[in-house]
Amino acid sequence: MMVVIFDACLFYPIAIRHFATHLAAIDDFQARWTRRIDEEWMSNVSADLGIARELLLPTLEWFALAVPDYLIEDCEGSLPDCTLPDLDDCHVLEAAVFAGAERMLAALPIGKA
Repeated sequence: MMVVIFDACLFYPIAIRHFATHLAAIDDFQARWTRRIDEEWMSNVSADLGIARELLLPTLEWFALAVPDYLIEDCEGSLPDCTLPDLDDCHVLEAAVFAGAERMLAALPIGKA
């Protein structure tokens, strides 16, 4: 089965998060992401919308039920020479390589191309 890494931008806004999670649950591919990706989207939602992080934690339980094998662990630092235009995205590439992903899925903000 094809492995696809989901980036944090797929989980915020909520409509994209619901769509991405339902898409992942279909089982046509294996959606995977890391705890750091979870932390990234939760931090952005909390900062942008003023929602307490604790109120977002049940979403992680929903992810685990909808996509049981989503979590990739122990991959950070696996590409120490990673150089990307945005060095903060190296963790996503590390997850993709570590999980043997064939694709990475992200969403651009509305109005950006």
